[in-house]
Amino acid sequence: MGKKKTGKQYISVGMHSNVGASLTREIRADYKASPERMINQQKAHLAGKKTRFVVPNPNKEETHKQFITVNGKDFFSSKPQGKSF
Repeated sequence: MGKKKTGKQYISVGMHSNVGASLTREIRADYKASPERMINQQKAHLAGKKTRFVVPNPNKEETHKQFITVNGKDFFSSKPQGKSF
C-alpha cells in the first residue's frame, strides 16, 4: 500500500462546490429577473454575438407554448416602437 499524501503536499482537486445548490438556484433566478441580464444581452448582441431572447408568445391560441425563443437579430429589428414584449 502506498504512502498517503497529506499536509503541505496535499492539493485540492476542486471536485465539490462550496455553495449549496439551493443558494445557487436562488442567485440564478435573481439574475434572470434583473435588468442587468437584459443589458448584458444587448451588449453581446452589439458585439456581434449570437443572442436569443425569451418572449411571451404573441399567438394566444398556442396555450402549450406560453413563451418562445427569438433570435437576437429578429428581436431588435422587428420590435415595434412604443410596444415592449
